[in-house]
Amino acid sequence: MVTIRDAWRRHRSDLKMNYSDPYDTDAVRMEKKPGHIPECQFRELLKYWNSEKFKKMSETNAKNRKKLMNPHTAGKKSFALVRNKLEKYKETVSSKDLFVVTRTRKPGRLYKSSNEDTTSKIAEIEEIENQISINGEYVDAFSSVMGPEHPGRLRLHGAGVTKTSLKKKSWQFRINFKCNN
Repeated sequence: MVTIRDAWRRHRSDLKMNYSDPYDTDAVRMEKKPGHIPECQFRELLKYWNSEKFKKMSETNAKNRKKLMNPHTAGKKSFALVRNKLEKYKETVSSKDLFVVTRTRKPGRLYKSSNEDTTSKIAEIEEIENQISINGEYVDAFSSVMGPEHPGRLRLHGAGVTKTSLKKKSWQFRINFKCNN
């Protein structure tokens, strides 16, 4: 269901970006409408995009996106793919490793002022890990810096992954591994 929802949102976003935003008037937009959408439905969609309710919601969402303090830079690549790529080089991938890889900007590319916050959090995590290795105690450095998880979510695992589903998968993996060996 999460995948279907995301695909629908991407489709709506692509429609607006390709068939509404580039053109100045609704008349031109109607001439350039996509072939797979009936004219009456596209007209209603344009009416919705021009409504005050939509414009207010769009403005609010844009402001909220700008408030994100640690946006990821992985693009469309899923966290699972990033994790698998890291596992080729390391035996275990910590939350810190995944956070660093998915938040590191390309050289010379600074997108927002939030990059400073991300960099400082990475440094703080590394400092806590160094103290832990000296003292020999176990503390989850990532959780202590980032704070507690939000209910029903799991950081750095992508959309739709919960603690329960992750535990279930690891349990099934252990059973399959034992049966195959």
